[in-house]
Amino acid sequence: MTETPKKEHATPGWQELPPGVAGKSNAAASFGLSETTGGANFNTMRSPSSGGAAIERHFRRPEVEQITGLSTATIYRLMKQGKFPRPVKMSENTVAWPARVIAEYIAQRQGAA
Repeated sequence: MTETPKKEHATPGWQELPPGVAGKSNAAASFGLSETTGGANFNTMRSPSSGGAAIERHFRRPEVEQITGLSTATIYRLMKQGKFPRPVKMSENTVAWPARVIAEYIAQRQGAA
């Protein structure tokens, strides 16, 4: 069988910043989030068509589950209790969490441990 080449990015023409987080062990670092700066180095993208303006990366629920290690039920229970950030509405049927918000949540949770 022939192996299908791996897509570098879902949206052509976009580049992730910062490049390469290989070798980092925690979930936040593996997604380009900074554990030491409370999310100041969150994952951003730059679009050549927008003059290089930075656009913050947003995570859908499955990605948030993978990054935080929390289940869907736990995420929604914590949101109801005011202990987990609420997502932002991206479209009529789509919500996502800004990378910065998830990085801040992880940093806060690690600080409490």
